[in-house]
This record gives sequence, C-alpha cells and structure tokens, in this order.
Amino acid sequence: MGTISVRERKDKSIGYTAQIRLKRGGRVAYTEAKTFDRKQAAAAWIVKREKELARPGGIEAAAQVDPLFSEVIEKYVRESIKKIGRTKAQVLNAVARAPIGEKRCSELGSTDYVDFAKSLDVLPQTASNYMSHIGAVVNVARPAWGYPLSEQALKDARRVLSHLGHTGKSAKRERRVSFAELDLLLEH
Repeated sequence: MGTISVRERKDKSIGYTAQIRLKRGGRVAYTEAKTFDRKQAAAAWIVKREKELARPGGIEAAAQVDPLFSEVIEKYVRESIKKIGRTKAQVLNAVARAPIGEKRCSELGSTDYVDFAKSLDVLPQTASNYMSHIGAVVNVARPAWGYPLSEQALKDARRVLSHLGHTGKSAKRERRVSFAELDLLLEH
C-alpha cells in the first residue's frame, strides 16, 4: 500500500508526494516516489502503479534503468574510445536536442524514428546518414548498458524510410572533372 505525504515547496505551494515501497522477505525490494499538485492525482497514481507492479515481472521491469535517448547518446559519445568524427558528433548532438532525444528508451518505436527522419527537411542521403549514426548508438546501448532500446524498431524504421524514399543513396556522378577544367579552376 502506498502512502501520501504533504510537503511545502520552496515557493510555499503544497505538494503531495506519493510513495510506494514493496518488501520481499522482510527487505525493501522496490521503492518509488512521485510528487503531485493534487492529492487525488497522487492517490490515482498509487493505484495505477501498484497494479502495474503486481503483474508478473512488474517489479523487475520497473527496476530496469530507462534513461532518455539523449542521455544514451551522451554516454555513447563519452565512453567511446574511438575518435568520433566531426560529422557524427554534430549529427548525434542534433538528435539529442531533437524531440526524439526527450523520449525514454522503452518508449522509442519505429514510428518515432520515422517521424524524426521526416522532420529533418534534408536530402534522402543525409537522412540516411542520420539514421546510420543513430543505429550506432542503438546497437551498443542494450548489449553494453542494458538499456531497453529495440534494434528491431530501428531496422523497421529504416526499411519504411527506404521504401517511402525518405532515405537513399547519394546520386551517382555523371562524369569526372577533366584536366583542362581542373587547370581552369586552379588558375582562377
């Protein structure tokens, strides 16, 4: 059973902190707290959250670390021993600042990746580059740190983006620059 405690905030407003503490074998197995502006909202959250935790595997799932995607990107950049190139760093920073970066790892699905790529307003080859760099982070996050990022969701999104033409390869060159044209450019 959860408890609700009343506390005064710095701005003198009242907050209602709902706390759930579950014990197994006389020891605390899980604890969670959240503050609300209204007591009714705190009580409703306790009821909803206790139902979620009562399901089989609920406590284990809740105890799993679920950071923001931007935090995962920052960790990837920070822990990478390989030098990250300027383009990749710029792309990853842009992704972290985008709305997709504010989502929790467990919330990210293929539609989020598709929506992100569509929102870029760039050429298909550039969108493909963005998805490739996101893929590097997603492929490392679950096996290295246990974060709940689905590699399959990214694969599905890349397939959809390719079929819809939002990602693609660079255009092929028609011809190479001739030596005479190079000489003209160098003279200029």
